[in-house]
Amino acid sequence: MRRFNNNEDPSDDVVMTRTFYPIGSSVIEGSQAPITYQLDKKSRKFARPLPNTDINTTEGVLEQNTY
Repeated sequence: MRRFNNNEDPSDDVVMTRTFYPIGSSVIEGSQAPITYQLDKKSRKFARPLPNTDINTTEGVLEQNTY
């Protein structure tokens, strides 16, 4: 999804938005207002950590993502 969010033409960008109800002790709190999360353009939150086994196997060629 990230490559669709980083174009030269800003009218073609995709912004990911998700809405969730709050959860308390394994129960959905339907009486509370839902919370909306959004990943903005060029957000670092798209990056996920690489497994340490992959970094160790490549003997440092791969570097951990910064997020």
